[in-house]
Amino acid sequence: MKKIFIYIVFVGCIGAFWGCDSDGACVQGETYATGQTKSALTQFGFIEEEPGKLAFETLKKHFESKRSFRLGVYQIEHPSAYKMIETKGLRMAWTTEKSLFAEDDTWEYQFDRHTSFESAGSKEEMHSLPGVPEYEVLEDLAYLKRAWEYLESYRNEYSQYKHLSLQPYKIRKYYTSGTNMRDKLSQVAVSVTSSVDGWPVLGPAKTAVHFSPSGDVIGYTKDHRFVQNRVFELTERDILTPEEAVKMVMDDNDIPNLPYRMEFGYFDGGRHSAKELLAPYYMFVFESESGSKDLVRWIPAIKNNRFLDAVQIDDARDIKRKQSLVDDEAGDKKYE
Repeated sequence: MKKIFIYIVFVGCIGAFWGCDSDGACVQGETYATGQTKSALTQFGFIEEEPGKLAFETLKKHFESKRSFRLGVYQIEHPSAYKMIETKGLRMAWTTEKSLFAEDDTWEYQFDRHTSFESAGSKEEMHSLPGVPEYEVLEDLAYLKRAWEYLESYRNEYSQYKHLSLQPYKIRKYYTSGTNMRDKLSQVAVSVTSSVDGWPVLGPAKTAVHFSPSGDVIGYTKDHRFVQNRVFELTERDILTPEEAVKMVMDDNDIPNLPYRMEFGYFDGGRHSAKELLAPYYMFVFESESGSKDLVRWIPAIKNNRFLDAVQIDDARDIKRKQSLVDDEAGDKKYE
């Protein structure tokens, strides 16, 4: 079998909060100004297994039952940042090698030149509110409902999103600094993740809606892809089994121990990724020998060389493009 190119990334903390299941079970997380993060349950309870882990176990059952199934490799479109600015009727503010910045009378916007990443926020309110006592803020469910209403209008604006299934991922709360940070809540963000074909999209890409404590939308970040047509259809014969994927990882002699987490889903590289293909991957998480950062391995879940070649060429191009931006000092240069 052809050797598959394996990506290595280091992360300080990996965790997915699968928002709500069919019974309404949810999980939230809180992020403090100091960078500390903790998980807390909402009144709806929580789902015990993460989506990628559930998908890994589901795939195992598919292979064990010898059921016929299909997965896809999808084309990703990265819309023109200039076109999005024109569509929204915004004024151009300035440009850099990496981004376009625009504005209207009350909000500021940033569009990545190379990917579909987009962010915006109120000039007066985004990360600038003084904060209020927690007893004055809304219930978490109210923020979730308002985020969903906002995202539905956003999905209508970009019709390419209509095929995606969105799920709540995390509620993040921002507190003003002081003797007791929990006294003053200044901002709330509801982030969502997505799935394609009923399988979760893994990786750093998330979309978030930011609210004032009173529930007004004051900003957003969008980091999901415009997934277009299916360019390859994969049968079970084209897909690595979970056992084959585990063996491939363990055969790599620099792996110090067994993975403590195994996931499956479509991989999205996030904000700085300009990949043109969305493909299924396995993700394995290992404890590092130093005990500081987890070691993560991503493996394309494809063993048909024809399809695998296309995915790996796309991956290699994206790595080269990102490296060129890192190396290019003009990436942060402002053009008047």
